[in-house]
Amino acid sequence: MIIISNNPVVMRELKDNGDLAVFSFTLGDLNTDGNWHELDLSAKVPVGTYAVQLMVQVIDDAVDSAINFRKNGNVNAINVKRVSSQVVNVQNEGWFKVFCDGDRKIEYATSAVTFSTINIAITEYYKAA
Repeated sequence: MIIISNNPVVMRELKDNGDLAVFSFTLGDLNTDGNWHELDLSAKVPVGTYAVQLMVQVIDDAVDSAINFRKNGNVNAINVKRVSSQVVNVQNEGWFKVFCDGDRKIEYATSAVTFSTINIAITEYYKAA
């Protein structure tokens, strides 16, 4: 059986973001007012990137303080990635992929305004070859 398709084959690459010496973003880079905000990754990943692997650390003095991530432009809160504090003043960490838009932006929202720590590292990125 031969299958013929008019769709071009798109090659994709997974790239390690290297041996990071500092986090890509920290609490001071973020707006923690509870609303959705754009996070511009264009200075951190190359043109053609369509998704990133994030490692996110949170610490707060309250339980269930959370930060959520989604593709820029999405409007619903179902397909989001989330990391929350589970124990007061103890670090919790999450690893997940987030799709970004053509300008290499994602969105984030927090549930609390008084986080002790938020650290975000872009550990890998996905781009068209």
